[in-house]
Amino acid sequence: MKLYRVLLLIVFICATLFIGVVGNILANRNQNAYWFAEAQAWRSGGLNNDRLHVNMWGSAECTARARSTELEISFKIFGKPELNEFYEKIIYHGSGNLVRNFKSHYQDNSGEAHVTSTGIYQQVFVLQAVSTDRVGVMPPPPPPPDPIPPLPIEDCPCDTVGIESVNGLYTAKPGESHEACVMTDAPFYEILWYVAAPGETGLGTNIEVDTGDGTTTNASFSYTFPSGAMHIGTYKITAYIYRWNQSAYEESYTVDVALP
Repeated sequence: MKLYRVLLLIVFICATLFIGVVGNILANRNQNAYWFAEAQAWRSGGLNNDRLHVNMWGSAECTARARSTELEISFKIFGKPELNEFYEKIIYHGSGNLVRNFKSHYQDNSGEAHVTSTGIYQQVFVLQAVSTDRVGVMPPPPPPPDPIPPLPIEDCPCDTVGIESVNGLYTAKPGESHEACVMTDAPFYEILWYVAAPGETGLGTNIEVDTGDGTTTNASFSYTFPSGAMHIGTYKITAYIYRWNQSAYEESYTVDVALP
């Protein structure tokens, strides 16, 4: 063991007898005099953004008034010692910091981020700021909602992938109702239906949201065009589709609304 570490340990034991154990391992950020420690551990990815990836972050710091500081950050994946990472930095006088990030893709084990900032206070006592944060094992994927009966074929006549008008017409009069149907290329998680009025850019206004059951690939949408001559023009109907794997795409067509 290094002489520096031996002396530091002796002083720390003596200091503990007089001032007690310092630091709080339950806090994500901890300060003790001129020493700081902060640890973060979390998961990301998946439908609820809490599954696929292990993320960790650690920051150990000391201010300009600190003395003989040792900064340490460790990242552990329990059961996977080959993935563990450890960082150390010695600062003999003055301020400094040690900051590190960790990310493990598709790792279902739990883990821990542990940060310590240790130094000599008033040339006698050893003070230490400690922060620890843990991330749990990967939670199971959310179950699909309870199955619902499939839409009757007469309510959604689409028989090929894409979007189309139910009655085959792409013209209408003000005040008339119009029905669209879409067949997705895979079971959908959600479909957001939008209508863009004449002169409106982008997707337009969200009118309806349809939720899938893990198997459904068909959905229909009904919309009544505003009445009155001031509402004539070209309307765009869009189905913005989210698949169960979180990817998305859109299908759309236009309807020309004119006076008879």
